[in-house]
Order: sequence, then structure tokens, then C-alpha cells
Amino acid sequence: MPRIHKASLVLAVLVFTAAGWAGAQTAGTQDIFHVGVGARALGMGNAYVAMPQDPTAIYWNPGALDLFERRSATFFYARLFSGDTYSFVGYVHPTLALGTFGFGWGHLGVGGLTARDEHNVAQGDFGFSHDEFYFAFSKQIPYGLTVGVTAKMVRQALWQFTDSGLGMDLGIVWQPSLPAGTLDGLQVGLAIQNALSPSTRLAEGSNYLPHDIRMGVAVPVGLDMLRGGMRIYADIEKGDQLDPQLHLGTEYLYQNRAALRIGFTGGELNFGAGYRQGDFTLDYSYGRFASGEISPSHRFSLTVELGKTRAQIAKEIEEQRARELAEMARRQAEWERRETIDKSLRQGRKFLEEGDYYAAYREFARVLALDPENPEAKALARQADEKINEQLRKEAEEQVQKEKAEAERLRKERFAKEHMRKGMAFMETGEYLQALKEFQTILDQQPDNDVAKHWIEQVHKEINKQIESLVRQAEQLLRQGRRREAVRKLRKAQELAADRPQVVKFLEGKINSIEQQFDFATSYQQGITYYSQKKYKAALQAFERALKLQPNNEEVKRWYLDAKSRAFAKDEPIDKRIKAKYLQGLDYFTSGDYEKALQVWEECLKFQPYNKKILDAIDQAREKLRKK
Repeated sequence: MPRIHKASLVLAVLVFTAAGWAGAQTAGTQDIFHVGVGARALGMGNAYVAMPQDPTAIYWNPGALDLFERRSATFFYARLFSGDTYSFVGYVHPTLALGTFGFGWGHLGVGGLTARDEHNVAQGDFGFSHDEFYFAFSKQIPYGLTVGVTAKMVRQALWQFTDSGLGMDLGIVWQPSLPAGTLDGLQVGLAIQNALSPSTRLAEGSNYLPHDIRMGVAVPVGLDMLRGGMRIYADIEKGDQLDPQLHLGTEYLYQNRAALRIGFTGGELNFGAGYRQGDFTLDYSYGRFASGEISPSHRFSLTVELGKTRAQIAKEIEEQRARELAEMARRQAEWERRETIDKSLRQGRKFLEEGDYYAAYREFARVLALDPENPEAKALARQADEKINEQLRKEAEEQVQKEKAEAERLRKERFAKEHMRKGMAFMETGEYLQALKEFQTILDQQPDNDVAKHWIEQVHKEINKQIESLVRQAEQLLRQGRRREAVRKLRKAQELAADRPQVVKFLEGKINSIEQQFDFATSYQQGITYYSQKKYKAALQAFERALKLQPNNEEVKRWYLDAKSRAFAKDEPIDKRIKAKYLQGLDYFTSGDYEKALQVWEECLKFQPYNKKILDAIDQAREKLRKK
């Protein structure tokens, strides 16, 4: 077999990676996959590190994965040069508690390369492939941070040579807590690709994948007038041997269904579009991967969202847990119910044997409340009920006989004696009405009972003395101003004279007169108190009550009008008819003649009784006079 020059094979790879991908200015300094994956990200100029929203986040920034709500998969494909292919497949699997896992595979395949020997003689065609396999994990942590890591294996194949290496990417996303209305939805992202750099060796050359650091920001912008929203992305990138490079992109979303995108990277404009239908999203972008690329290329991505959101899954788990707890509670309740039934049946049978029918019936009733169709409980409850009814009938018959015998005995032997004893006891304690009732009871049964008649006459005499004494006491209390106590005395006298309507009417008149005087004094005093506290509306109501009791009281009328003026006082200009007089009062007040000032302002008040300015002036004059 002819010997293939190893240097020629290595040269083929280097030429491809330099000219076709990174451009003249970055040859040999970047990973083959450095140009990015996913039509959405490429359409926005690779400005995607702060807010990646499809499974290509495995590549761009694994820190964003735990922000995904649903499982999703993405498929990316781009056709390069003449038959070369560039593709990526990714899958993201969020969990409720463990975080989010991601799996991906990136592939670059190049065919049609020609192998030559040391004399530059063609020895046949061969291909080159570069594959990267990703396993990513992401987890939200406090302070609005989400961190992630992607472990990856890089495999390269050229002719009969293959090699692989292991590497690691790191990422973090920050969602700052800002005041409402201040950059709502802002996200900041940082990703370090090849933080642990993989290295492969093909033929005689070693291929080292350099570190690449990207930091970016994404800001959603609402566009209600266009029935959509916009996101603005900006990333800055720095490689091991590269100057900082700026990536800019923007995306307009219409009703969260259709999208238009434009991006700028490496001096090249890229364009893109997307459309979402149900759980499927198709994205497209067009542009050059780098300024050295011969012609623009078309890129396609299909993203599929799978299953339910985290919130829906959590809700289903919670509902399932609630159902399980409810079933456990039901089983526990059923077990307790059966235990209660068995226990109550045992207790009920025991009480029934002991003759405690009420306790037995209670236990059987408890069983029937838990198991209405229990045949044993029904039969035993009927048996206990029959025993109870039989017992009640016997007790009722015995009670009737006892009551009849007792009633007859009392009627014959103790009726008169008992009521006489009660009446005498009431006489001794001064309860003459009760004594009168007892003696009258005897007289109703024995109309010719002279003893009862005598004591009735004596009771009437004592009641007359009591009424006269109470009236005298009430008059004395009234002179002392103790109206309530006087009324109580007269009320007691009324009770004693209950069987004499004329006396009751006379006492009622005296009581009404005292209560009216008391109500007037109370209302009048309340009005003065409220007035002093400047509660003018409450004072007005109190003076109204006093006037209803004494309509001609001039003093109350004066207070009533004064309180009314202040209760409804309002700021209003001084009437021109009294303005001169009002100013005259001010002159008197200024010169210290407060009495004349008060007289003048009170005359002004007759024309404008609710003028707050006049009322305040009167108050000031009165205060000066009081202090003087």
C-alpha cells in the first residue's frame, strides 16, 4: 500500500479549520465549533450567552438550563461548502428538585478530501469528522443565580487516524431583582468554553482547543402597539489569542408565535426568522459564519417541547399526594369505624345483660350512626328500646299514684295551714304583697275564713304605711338632688299599690315629672360638655333634647344657636354690609377693648351666623376676657 504523507493529512485539517471557519484573522486560534450552533443564535450574531431559550444552551451557556420549564429537544443542520455538513442535536430534561440535565451531540463532517503521497500523487479520497458529545447539568441557587457545567468529549477522525479528548464548559446566569418597571426581565450571562480544554492528536499534529470566555446581557422590551415584544442581546467574547469581539443581536416576537432576527458578528450581518406552532418551533438563519467564508449559508433548527411544565408536574404530584393522603385517611377512618362498631356492640350487649337499658341503647345507636344497616345493632337496639319503654310505663304508673296520694293529702290536711304559714313569713319580712297573695289564696278556697280576712285587713294597713313612708323618702331625696333614688322609691311604692289604680296613677305622675327634670339637666350638661370640647354637632343634638323638654328656656336657646353656628361654620367672605363693623371690632380688639370687640362681632354674627372667621374672632375675644 502506498505510504500517505502524515503531514499532508494534518495540513488538510488545518486548512479547513482556518479558511472555512475562523477566517484569516483567527486561523488556528479557535475550536471548530466556535462559530456556534442553532439557527436562532446564529441569526442574532451569536449574542446568545445571557438568555439561551432552546437546548443549544448546552453549548452556549449551561447555566441557563435550569430556567427551562419543559423537556425539549432541538435539531440543527447547516450545509457547508460542497457537501460538508454541520449539525447539532440537544435534549434538556428539567426535574423538580435535582436541577436540569442536558445531553447533546455536535457533528462536523467533511468529505471529498484527496490523500497524496510525498510526491504529491493522489492516493484516493478520504473524509474528516469532528464530533463533540455533551453532558450538562444546571441548578438554580440563591440571589437570582443559576449555574451550570457541561462535560464534553471531543472525537476527531481523519483517514485511519482517530483521537478523543475530554473537556468542560462552565456557565452562570443572573436574574437581578430590580425595582418594578426597571429593566424587567433583564438577564446577565457568563460562559467559559473549554474551561478544561480537551486536546486531540491526529497523525503527527496535536489539536488543542483554546479557552473562550463570553459575557452578555439580554433585555426584553415590550411593544404593545405592535402586539409583540423585542429582545436585545449583546455579548463580548475573548479567546486565548483573540482580541475582544462584540456580538449584537435583536429578536422581534409577534404574539409569541412568529419571530424576526438580525445580528452582527465578526463584521458580518446575519438574518433569521422563526415560527412556533403548538409545541414545535422552526428557526432559520442566513449569513456567513465568518468574513473569510466564500458564500453565505442557510441554517435550520427544529425545536420540540415535550410533556408538561414543571408547575404542571408539581401540581399533579401534589394532587396525587393529596389523593394518597385522602385514601390513607379514608382507610384509617374505616378501621376506626369498624373498631368503634365492634367495641360498642360488646359494651351494648354487656349493658343489656346487666339491665342498664339506656346505656345499652346508647351504644347500639352509636353503631347505627356509623353503620345504619347493621342487622345485629338494629335487633339489639329494638330489644333495648322495648325494655326502656316497659320500664318507663312502670315508673309512670308509680309516679301517678304517688302524686295523687300526695295531692289528696295536701289538699285535706295542709292547704290552709301552709298558705297561712307563708303569709305570716312574708309579713315578718315586710313582703306584704306576697303575704296578701297567700291570705287571698286561703280566702278563695275558704271564703268564710275569719283569720284570713283579719290578716288581709292588717296587710292593707301596713301597705298604706309603707307607701306613705316611701313617698316621704322620695320627696326628701328629690330635695337633695338625688333624682334616681327618688324614682326608685316611688317605683317601689307603685308596686305596693298595684291593686289600687288611682294611687298608681298619682305616683306615675310624680315619677314622670322627676324624670323630665332629670333628662333636661342631663341633656343640658352634656351640651355644655360637648361645646367645651368643640364637638359642636354633638352639643347641638344635646341642646335640642333639652329644648324639647323646656321649649321656653332662653339660656338653652342661646347655647343651641351658638352651637348650631359652629357646627355648620364655613369659610366665606365677610358680607360688605357688615365689613366695616367687623373691622371696627378688630380695632377694638387690637386696642385691648375686648368687650366692645365682642359686642360688635356678635352683632355681625346675626347677619352671617355661619361665618367661621367671625366665630373665630368671637372665640378670641372671649378667651382674652376670660384671661383678663
